[in-house]
Amino acid sequence: MVLKQRIMKMYPHTDFLYADCLRDAYTLSKKQHYDIVMLDLNLPDGYGLKTIEAVKKFHRHTPIIVITGMDINNFSPENREKMGTTDFISKGDLMKPSSLQSLGRLGCF
Repeated sequence: MVLKQRIMKMYPHTDFLYADCLRDAYTLSKKQHYDIVMLDLNLPDGYGLKTIEAVKKFHRHTPIIVITGMDINNFSPENREKMGTTDFISKGDLMKPSSLQSLGRLGCF
């Protein structure tokens, strides 16, 4: 919810669809195209890096920004690219102004 509030302040005309598990995200992905996926790595039916692999199966070309409580310094830019992600944002950094810079670079909003 914090993330949604921050994005709405920056981009007030943004539409959000929320899925609280991979299964629901998959169902939503069948109904429409998304400009970006913001993914928490800790979901009821997915945990850790396997969650990225699962989402890439049905959002093959959609940019994925991972929101995580893990130390993002453990993921080098090369590893992020290999995983198929666009960016990693630490949950602890969500309130920092610079944390959402990648959204502007993607041009999705």
